[in-house]
Amino acid sequence: MVINVSFDGRKLFNWEGGTAEATKIEEDVSEVAALANVSRETLCQSTLAKIAANGGWVFSGNPEPEMMIVIAGLLALPTHHPDHPGHCRDYLEVSNFDFDIKNDPQNSTFHINVRAFAEGALQ
Repeated sequence: MVINVSFDGRKLFNWEGGTAEATKIEEDVSEVAALANVSRETLCQSTLAKIAANGGWVFSGNPEPEMMIVIAGLLALPTHHPDHPGHCRDYLEVSNFDFDIKNDPQNSTFHINVRAFAEGALQ
């Protein structure tokens, strides 16, 4: 499946993979968070804050770790959908996702718009 990630409406990156790859990413990000003595959610939020501070772009010369942290954070989001309970990761095998991360600097928060769609569906 495909995950498209944008920041304030601009493409940040795309990722393609399945449940096994997503699980590995989540495990790796959990290890990094543990080494930093923070939660995975806190690690994701701080990574998003650094991306925001860099004008909505990845901030290091090696963007793969940043992308992994963001993917893990996005897949952990609850669906908030009564017909599809759980987390976004629970639907990775049957849905593609568009995530648009909106920075709200006045409130030091991020709003994430999520759109899930079946593979091959019109977008």
